[in-house]
Amino acid sequence: MHKLLLAVSVIAAVSSADLTLSLTDSGIAVLSWIESDTVFDHLELRVSLSPFEEGDVGKGSVLRKILPEREGAMPTSIEIPGSFVVDPGVCIGCGLCISQCPVGAIEKVDGTAVIDPDKCIACGLCVASCPVGAIFSPTSEGVHFALVGITADGRRILLETY
Repeated sequence: MHKLLLAVSVIAAVSSADLTLSLTDSGIAVLSWIESDTVFDHLELRVSLSPFEEGDVGKGSVLRKILPEREGAMPTSIEIPGSFVVDPGVCIGCGLCISQCPVGAIEKVDGTAVIDPDKCIACGLCVASCPVGAIFSPTSEGVHFALVGITADGRRILLETY
């Protein structure tokens, strides 16, 4: 694997191989990919209710930003959080979910709701309040994932989809 330091950013390698979704023995969903020599500053794991097509680097919601580990290597797997997410392509920005969230995990950004996965307690009140079905669990059936690589100069590349 190639390691390269650019200013303060660590650049690391990640795969352009297929994404694999599996469950741990304790039932936690994990998305994995194979390491390669492609170099990125960081990755985004994106999620959507509809399939990702070539060039859909901004579609759906960012589920996790994936940074290189301390030694500069990019992780090759990530646990899928148990929180809920909003598909911005479906959200109408009505704010009902924001008013229902008991922990303040939802805010409106650019006219659509965004859920902070670190604050979300997965109570489901937002899901029940959404009139258009824009809020969902990233571990539910039929959800689509994309791994997007972001280069040091900001270019976004769709690596793989699931």
